[in-house]
Amino acid sequence: MSSRDTSRTITTQPNRARVEASFSLHVTVVDSADTDQIGTSTRLDGRLTVGRDGQLSLLDPALSRQHVSLARHKDGVTVTDLDSKNGTWVDGAELNGGRAFALPTVVRAGDSVLVVERWPPAPPRVPDAHEMLGNHPLHLQSLANVRTVAPSPLTALITGETGTGKELAAALIHKWSKRSGQFVAVNCAAIPENLIESTLFGHKKGAFTGATGDSDGVFRAADRGTLFLDEVGELSLIAQAKLLRTLEVGTITPVGASRDVKVQVRVIAATHRDLKADVEAGRFRMDLYARLRAFPVRLPPLRDRLSDVVPMFRHFLGRSGPVPEADAVERLLLHSWPMNVRELKALAERMKLMCAGRGIALKDLPEEFLGPAPDSSSTSAAAAPSVAGTPDIDELRDLLVAHHGNIGRIAKALNKDRTQVYRWLKKYDLDAAQFRP
Repeated sequence: MSSRDTSRTITTQPNRARVEASFSLHVTVVDSADTDQIGTSTRLDGRLTVGRDGQLSLLDPALSRQHVSLARHKDGVTVTDLDSKNGTWVDGAELNGGRAFALPTVVRAGDSVLVVERWPPAPPRVPDAHEMLGNHPLHLQSLANVRTVAPSPLTALITGETGTGKELAAALIHKWSKRSGQFVAVNCAAIPENLIESTLFGHKKGAFTGATGDSDGVFRAADRGTLFLDEVGELSLIAQAKLLRTLEVGTITPVGASRDVKVQVRVIAATHRDLKADVEAGRFRMDLYARLRAFPVRLPPLRDRLSDVVPMFRHFLGRSGPVPEADAVERLLLHSWPMNVRELKALAERMKLMCAGRGIALKDLPEEFLGPAPDSSSTSAAAAPSVAGTPDIDELRDLLVAHHGNIGRIAKALNKDRTQVYRWLKKYDLDAAQFRP
């Protein structure tokens, strides 16, 4: 992903007062034969035509000159196929005519794939954040929060679904804090209950069965540095009480020791759980929750930053890796990504092995990506009549109704050239425009 600012604005209607100040709609080119346009984002204020000669012009041979139009519609977008030669697909289903869709929306036209998303105001880009990839405003806001809290002594609570990069964010906080000590990460969910205290605070030799020597524990290992407590919501109430005391007084008591040990540790905690709900249910201490979330940082799930999916996938594939085809790109964008960036990276590694020396086709994706396309009834598409040879006037009229007067799709259904379809229309004195929405 390039660090260059690829966002631009095309004014499609003069009345900007109707655009809500809190967010805007953006159309991002995530894949195209016009490689120079990949990654560019266009603000959608009114109606935007896409095609080889559209307001959003893409040098894609599979696009018609005026292929598809996109327009704001309440809280969504209206997508209209403009009688294109090769058709338009929205959210995985072929589009007939035009209709409104909820956001985010994935549009495939020709060999180009677009994402329409709602964007909040974007904060300035954060330099030196190569560890965490992405250009979506939600991601940039998370990075800005990380940058803001880093030089302070505040405890930070990083929340987000599994695989969103919570440890990477914590490591960035430590990096930008310039603390002299180490960055130490521990997964609280992986520590057996009977070893929590000794793991965190250390122990003296002979303090318990198996304690064959002294142990410093992770707090002393992170002295003058940063301690990252991942999945802090998995700690027992007893362990929570001991952690709270350390945060309040700045000392630890190793198991079996008679004296406290002073430590200077910056604590960052993370969880995928809803700690507020756990507090209300009595599973997490309210006072510890208040202490940990002195500065909250939320990492958005991948499905909320769709325009980042394909650039990140290409980054993980590497410069010499296989290139995904347009229909495979479309499926990547329609996937829910329950394991987020971790899942995306694992898929890229798998595709590098499977597709070395060739492109990534739709059939190469795992089964969970190849589920049935959305029901065609949800896109107002109708099944085309089966016609062999030359259609009679009733069959041609049925095709016009089924395909909303789209000559390209009718030609495709009949396996004929568009010019032949126009000859039949002239023969039967039918006007395709009368069947368009």
